[in-house]
Amino acid sequence: MILALLTLSFTPYFAPPQSPAPAGPPRVAKVLQIGIDGVRPDALLAAKTPNIDLLIERGVFTAEARTTSITSSGPAWTSILTGARMSLHNVTDNSFKGSRVAVWDTWLGQLETRRPDSFTAAVSQWGPIHEQLTTGCVDFSAGVGTAAEVTASAKELFASQEHDVTALFLHYDDVDHAGHAFGYSVEVPEYIAAIEAVDLEIGLLLDALKARENSAHEDWLILIGTDHGGKNKGHGEDIPACRTVFMLASADNMPTFSWRPAPEVIDFSSLALNHLGLNGPTVVQTRQQEWWEQRHEMLNHRAAEGTAKVAFFGDSITHGWENAGKEIWKDVYAPLGAANFGISGDCTEHVLWRMRHGNLKNMRPDVCVVMIGTNNAHRDTPEEIAKGVESVVAELLFTLPETEVLLLAIFPRGPDTEDLLRIVNRKVNEQLSPWAASRDQVHFLNLNPLFLTEEGTLSANIMPDLLHPNAEGYRIWAEGMESALAELLED
Repeated sequence: MILALLTLSFTPYFAPPQSPAPAGPPRVAKVLQIGIDGVRPDALLAAKTPNIDLLIERGVFTAEARTTSITSSGPAWTSILTGARMSLHNVTDNSFKGSRVAVWDTWLGQLETRRPDSFTAAVSQWGPIHEQLTTGCVDFSAGVGTAAEVTASAKELFASQEHDVTALFLHYDDVDHAGHAFGYSVEVPEYIAAIEAVDLEIGLLLDALKARENSAHEDWLILIGTDHGGKNKGHGEDIPACRTVFMLASADNMPTFSWRPAPEVIDFSSLALNHLGLNGPTVVQTRQQEWWEQRHEMLNHRAAEGTAKVAFFGDSITHGWENAGKEIWKDVYAPLGAANFGISGDCTEHVLWRMRHGNLKNMRPDVCVVMIGTNNAHRDTPEEIAKGVESVVAELLFTLPETEVLLLAIFPRGPDTEDLLRIVNRKVNEQLSPWAASRDQVHFLNLNPLFLTEEGTLSANIMPDLLHPNAEGYRIWAEGMESALAELLED
């Protein structure tokens, strides 16, 4: 009876509107992320969850997503909230020893930094999320003992007259407790009952959202996911029972969205930030241009051939090997079985999107040459751009663990050392060099002195627009990279 009442009370909020929405200000984008610890997708589908089912009807759901290879809460929740791979945030267990979360902030923290007037909050039943991930980076962070307290805190935040919530993360832990106590399985009634109990809490949350004074003018994206599954009474292994998870995104505009072919929990962060209208070097994003989409698909076909021994990733400067640099490419790189994965105008976030949507599929190159980031210089700080480049490299090594990466310093641009965008790129390079030195398969190479005079002047005889090399510029690039590339190919 309670389930029926909750379902009926929430249905109007998600049903198609019967009449035009009241006139007023434009709808304001907001995000609610709900984390349910330790839920196996098969158990979720077997349980009676009318409130989650309603969200699925109005959203996009997958029961075949993947969490971190170390299927523990620390690494998984850090990846979910930061959108960064374990090799970047460095959380590999529940101790958080060596954590780089101060650098790789949560998506809520990124929102708070970019829009300080936003009100961000997190309430977690598992203490380390509050202690290690959200305290200090959101306006309100709390650790509580029960699921009821999580819900009660959220309801207070939704009803607050003092603060208008922009983004909220909630964590429920009872399902994982049931798994450890009784077993992670559809055959365990206590485990199923724990999932159904959380669904009741979600029903209360959705009622509270509907009751908000300005709910008709709010555009809520609701994200629900888990950190890991389980086997018997434990988890932690890199096996399907532990690593296969569900992901749900629900909002009015979800019909235009779909999960990528092999979704991962790191996808939540970019989805939240994109909904809020925030882009950036690590906020994975596509480009809505027909020519770009056509080239992306062409590159997917090239990757699927699986024959490339050397792969170049980048923006228009890399793309230019097919234009001003085509004769040198034909003589030097075509015999090596090289492939060009550059697309003009790309920023780091676009290369990340391409890599997660087919540009790495079936590839096994010996070396990947990476130069990306100059297009970010118009918008982002050197620190943000460096993180974007690091994310690109981390994506390569995650998917192609046997590949060596030749990471090139971002090329110089502008007439002289006073050029503002060149200064940004130089600062990015200064951060990338020591980072690469700390990675076994990443080799940083700075070719910039080859393009410049002793005074730091960039000649139009090498880069006519002071950004893109001509044939002579590509010759300098090829000769400057020759010994480093040959050494990596020999190794």
